[in-house]
Amino acid sequence: QPTPTGCVKLDDASTRQVDSLIVANGYLYAALNPGSKSGVSSLIWRCDLSTPNDCKNWDSPGDNPIDAPLTVGAGYLWAGLANGIIWRCDLSTANDCHKLR
Repeated sequence: QPTPTGCVKLDDASTRQVDSLIVANGYLYAALNPGSKSGVSSLIWRCDLSTPNDCKNWDSPGDNPIDAPLTVGAGYLWAGLANGIIWRCDLSTANDCHKLR
């Protein structure tokens, strides 16, 4: 499929569906869910806005889909999971998401 003029493919999450995007602190954060694929975990990616194919796994809630749009506030990235858990993620440290109690 041709790329529209002026657009650049930042990365490819081909085995997952992209359900939410947000820009914060100079990065793009993406909520990726397995969709209909089995055995594939949900992920949060952090992508450098100016470097194609440089998205990195930021954290993973495993088999629990990210069910609400990502949001940023109070210095954190927030994600709502399908099981009702709210995740609070540090914007500067990978694998540092924690559920609120």
